[in-house]
Amino acid sequence: MTAVPLGDLPQAVSHSGRASASKLPADAPDFHLGAGGLAIFTGPGFPVAALGLPLVVSLPEFYANYVGVKLAVVGLVFMLIRLVDLAVDPFLGAMMDVTRTRLGRFRPWMIAGSPVLMVATYMTFMAAPGAGALYMAAWLLALYLGYSILVLSHAAWASTLASGYNARSRIYSWVQNAAVLGMVLVLFLPPIVGPMFPANHAAGVQAMGWFIILLTPITVALAVWRTPEPAPLQQVRPRLDLKTFLSLARRPAVSKILIADICLAMAPAISGALFIFFFREARGFTTTQTTLLLLIYFLGGLAGAPLWTWLARRIGKHRALIAAALHFSVMMSLTLILPKGAFALTAPFFFITGLAFSAATIMLRAMLADAADEAEYDRGDNRTGILFAMITTTSKIGNAVAVGLSFPILQAVGFAPRAGAHNTPSALLGLELLFVVAPVVFSLIAALALRGYHLDEKTHREICAMLKARTA
Repeated sequence: MTAVPLGDLPQAVSHSGRASASKLPADAPDFHLGAGGLAIFTGPGFPVAALGLPLVVSLPEFYANYVGVKLAVVGLVFMLIRLVDLAVDPFLGAMMDVTRTRLGRFRPWMIAGSPVLMVATYMTFMAAPGAGALYMAAWLLALYLGYSILVLSHAAWASTLASGYNARSRIYSWVQNAAVLGMVLVLFLPPIVGPMFPANHAAGVQAMGWFIILLTPITVALAVWRTPEPAPLQQVRPRLDLKTFLSLARRPAVSKILIADICLAMAPAISGALFIFFFREARGFTTTQTTLLLLIYFLGGLAGAPLWTWLARRIGKHRALIAAALHFSVMMSLTLILPKGAFALTAPFFFITGLAFSAATIMLRAMLADAADEAEYDRGDNRTGILFAMITTTSKIGNAVAVGLSFPILQAVGFAPRAGAHNTPSALLGLELLFVVAPVVFSLIAALALRGYHLDEKTHREICAMLKARTA
């Protein structure tokens, strides 16, 4: 199929007898979900995000400290399982693209992934001391499978609910807000449950597991029952092959998004994996204060979501994301000058730092949905599933490398992870530099990768107009 050059799109639409793309409204007319409908649809984000946070922050420390697996082994297993899981996402995305049922493409996968996630969550979060590395690896693999199915199907499904440039930012802002709320709620559990069961040092992590297990079936059932799933405009049945995957990844918009995503996944993943160690051991805060700081950071992310959505309407999604990456870099660079143990000063500082937290998830997924429209126009087939599998894959790479590299580096500099353990000044300095410098570097790389991104609101309107005209 021969594609019309983007510069000729408005003329091509007008010549076909359709309305000019330049006269289309800023928000897509097919966006019908109100606040109540969006709240129901984004419900699965609560348990999924509640799982995503412990995977980076709590579970590595839980297995190293409580279960008794060596620190370097924990980092290696988490990285290897993530890397093995990477091969699953493209396959899942391609299978979702060819799925055709009365429920749609993505809703059946949400239903199928829920019990896998629930069983694996129980086995992973309820591990006893001495469970060992093989136990951890086996159930982490199952956990990541269920997690991948739910994250991928939910994100791809969200992209079908509207085609407007700004409407998609609004949808993913709701999705991210649900995710942040899930993180906030799950962070409340350890300080609440811990004092109730002082003899059980794993009570906080186990409470997180039960939170995920109980919420998953309720939120998924409501979303599947109440949210529609529009059929793709192009009814071409795509093939499953490596050539298609590589051709999509090489597209200019997609490649920039993927590079930015892997960097913006690594930056918070490194700081998240080291957060407890940094503030408890290097900054002199108690475990409760450290948990509260993490909670405040995510509250900043919740407050920042509408800020970046508003900014994207005015300067474009990719520019808003560049601004967020620069904001995060500056704030993280200033962390080392904060006085040790000064909770009253550190708390508002990390609220401001957290404002950038939601920007990457909102903007990159909304941008990828736009890139999927451009790819569909050029190629003649809808590959939403496999495109969102790509961004799920790059996020996992970022998280895997973050834990897999940072933990062995900590062990190499002589850092001891157990609470109250003696750490030398050089070990603490290595922890501080790793916590600050690495996230700043990756955030700046992401900002550079997004320079010259071409798929702005005007171009996307033109593409949507041509897609609808061709389908009609």
